[in-house]
Formats: sequence, structure tokens, C-alpha cells
Amino acid sequence: MTYSEPYMHVTWAMAQKLSFQGQVGSERRKTRGEETSRENTAYSASLGYQMFPTTSVGLSANRNVSASYFANQISVSESQSLSVQQRMFTRFFGSASFTQGRSQYLPTVNVLFEPRNDRFESFSVSLATSVLKRGNLELSFSRNRNLSNSRIFAFSTRQISFSFLYGF
Repeated sequence: MTYSEPYMHVTWAMAQKLSFQGQVGSERRKTRGEETSRENTAYSASLGYQMFPTTSVGLSANRNVSASYFANQISVSESQSLSVQQRMFTRFFGSASFTQGRSQYLPTVNVLFEPRNDRFESFSVSLATSVLKRGNLELSFSRNRNLSNSRIFAFSTRQISFSFLYGF
């Protein structure tokens, strides 16, 4: 396979509390045995707003194309995210994020199977604090869900984690 990826990247501090980062480009792939090449637009954009020194909100959107884990397929993914971080009571740090999107798995050669389409959602929250001068204590929860037109790739998970880190 041969490919080229011309991209443009922009970073812009629109105001003291507002920033933007983005990149857009085109990816051209030609697979051995294919006479034509595929052209895909890829982008990434994020907007950050720091309301107060202790509060920030972020929005992002992405689209990318990559090789699939499965032979003779490429993966086209799009996602949107929202995240919030907040320091509370001068001692605790909380964060929450939500991501949703979709992935398509497209054949790179002429085959007779239906392309796979997935929709995914992810939600997470965490609360952390510093302890014992060099330690960090964190409790987090996440929920992930993937819906697919191929039932063997559908799943749903819920995870709770607790961590304690101490640096020497």
C-alpha cells in the first residue's frame, strides 16, 4: 500500500481564556491490486475554554482513516467529545467526559461481505486529591457501549477504579 497525507495544522489563542486547535488534511491510499486510489478527508478540532482558574470545558471533533485490525479493511472513524474539569474546595479535582461517534470498516478489495458499522459512546467521571505530600488518591467510573450491525462486535462495560500513587 502506498499513501500520502498532506495536512494543515492551526493553533490559535483567540482570547486569554479561549483556545482553538485544528488540523485538516487529505489522505490518499492505493492498495496493491487496486487500480484506483481512495481519498479520505481527515480532521481534528478542539475548542478549550477556561472559565475560571479552577474550571475548564473542552469540545472536540475528529475524523480519521486507518488500517483495520482485520485484513483487507480500512477503518473510518468520527467522534465528538465534551469534557469538564473542576477543582473543588481547593483540594479535590473532578472531571467528567462524554464521547460519541461511529466507525465504518470498509473493504479495500472487492469482496462480497457487508461493511461493518459501529456506533460508540463513552462516559467517565473521576475525583482525585493529593494525600501525604507526594501521594495521589483517585476514584473513577466509566461506561462504554458499542453498537454494531455485526452482533459479535457489540458490547457494554461499566468500570469502577480506585488508585493510590505515591512518588519517592
